[in-house]
Amino acid sequence: MLTTPLWVQLIHGFFTGSVSAAMGLVLVNIRPDIRKLLLSGLFYDLGVLVLWSLRLPFQVRFLILTALLTIIIQIIWKMGFFRTIVVTAMGTLLLGLGETIFLPLYIKALGVTINQILEIDILALFMSAPQIIMSFIIIAVCLTKKIHLFDFSKFVESNPLVLSGRRFKIVLGLVSSMVVLIILQALCNITVYTGQGINTFSLNTVGYVSNTVIMLVCIMAALLVVQLLELTQKESKYEIQSSYLETIEELYTGIRGQRHDLINHFQVLYGFLQMGNLIEVRKYLETLIGESVNSNNLVDTGSPGLSALLYIKSGIALSNGINFSINVEKQINDIGVSSYELNRIIGNLINNAFDYVMKLDEDKRVVNYKMTDNSSFYIFEVSNCGHIEEELKTRLFEKGFSTKKGDHSGLGLYIVKHLVTKYEGFIDVANQGDQVVFSLHLPRKKVEESDNALLGSKNSRISG
Repeated sequence: MLTTPLWVQLIHGFFTGSVSAAMGLVLVNIRPDIRKLLLSGLFYDLGVLVLWSLRLPFQVRFLILTALLTIIIQIIWKMGFFRTIVVTAMGTLLLGLGETIFLPLYIKALGVTINQILEIDILALFMSAPQIIMSFIIIAVCLTKKIHLFDFSKFVESNPLVLSGRRFKIVLGLVSSMVVLIILQALCNITVYTGQGINTFSLNTVGYVSNTVIMLVCIMAALLVVQLLELTQKESKYEIQSSYLETIEELYTGIRGQRHDLINHFQVLYGFLQMGNLIEVRKYLETLIGESVNSNNLVDTGSPGLSALLYIKSGIALSNGINFSINVEKQINDIGVSSYELNRIIGNLINNAFDYVMKLDEDKRVVNYKMTDNSSFYIFEVSNCGHIEEELKTRLFEKGFSTKKGDHSGLGLYIVKHLVTKYEGFIDVANQGDQVVFSLHLPRKKVEESDNALLGSKNSRISG
């Protein structure tokens, strides 16, 4: 049985310990530290030295050294057990594949047998050079192009990755199976090229086993790719949600700032009212709004708050050259929505219509508002010139979705949908000719509620 000299094994061991760790780390998006890699190679060499003195069979040495590398990576990089297994498995897998590819080519290029290579120290020394060069190329490409199979960089050292459930079991099973197959393939290679290992099997049998192992490794790799694609999709959703949460946080911060400003403005306005100075109230409000709100379009909707909103919107439309028509066929008297939230709903719809028509030619800057009812609902329609694609209709009310360019939160119609659903109403959007029409249905108060409210008021008068 031929073996390479100790000094050659130590050089091979150093590169195996450091390079396989480096490849495994870059494939999980962890940039390897050079000093830690050198330390990894030195500790691995220490294991090689101990096992060489024990004269153990190759397959036993391989298993022990693989386990040792796992422990080394876990200690030096302070990783959890699962992450360490993944790093070790991927690094060892690539080195094993490199040996399977390049060792036969190395032997064929030299025109000698494996035994002759092992007899010549310099040839034995450079026997692993091709796969090590391949490893350096893989590491360089992964680092420069930021390519990785998994992303463990988001998990801090003090919070090791803890996974459970079906996906964890699948990934762990695939990785463990690939490690076993790598070991089996390595034994087949040693049997073919050195005569060591499974000497009771014929070369044909070993060849069949080797081919089967390679096919199984390919299948395992394909299954891992499937899991990777699913994880990538989940990661993309996570990144989108994270980006959205950041936007919401910025929006919340802005709203808090605006709230403080509004409180100050309300206090000033309240002070003017307490002093009976209505002229200053009007001037102050016109300054705040920043646009002329004078309008002759004063309509009675049955809701003072909604009437005031439509009056202000009419003035804003007038100052922006928008033809804003209001048609009140039925006044409100028993709607089951608070005045404040009714104004939020209608105001958002009108604002969206105004924003859209401002991009159109002046003759198409038309917005129509209509109020009517039926036996169960009050119906509000806001329409404007334009057309909406069918595929966008269902997305209009999604949180964060906006057809507007620029810095828009995409929350207006989402808020409308949320409030309408809260009050058990519904909203539709449709194309009618050259108009986009938002039809809003809000329920009347239930008879029982009206009767109870009336009864309560009578009881209050009686008890008083």
